[in-house]
Amino acid sequence: GAQCSAPRVSSFWAMAFKWRQLRRFLPVVYVVVGYGASVWLSLCARNRFDGALKIDATTSMFLQGLIKWTSLAVVVSLLLHLFGVHVAGIDGLLASLGIAVG
Repeated sequence: GAQCSAPRVSSFWAMAFKWRQLRRFLPVVYVVVGYGASVWLSLCARNRFDGALKIDATTSMFLQGLIKWTSLAVVVSLLLHLFGVHVAGIDGLLASLGIAVG
């Protein structure tokens, strides 16, 4: 007759152990991907501002920096949340600083 084999539990635990080891490097991946995304967003904004929208150079540089640093603040907030820090107060502080400066 047909043999019914049970799933291999040892391979599951080996994979879980490897994931636990790789999980240590997850914050580094978040930083690299977050920084890359912020640079990409600011470059896309600069291309849009210089191309289709025809914004002057000073305003374009200001908005490009604003986009870059806002996206980096989001990355830092996500990293702090990853480490277990409650970030609602920090996010509120950053938002109130942005309103006060603006």
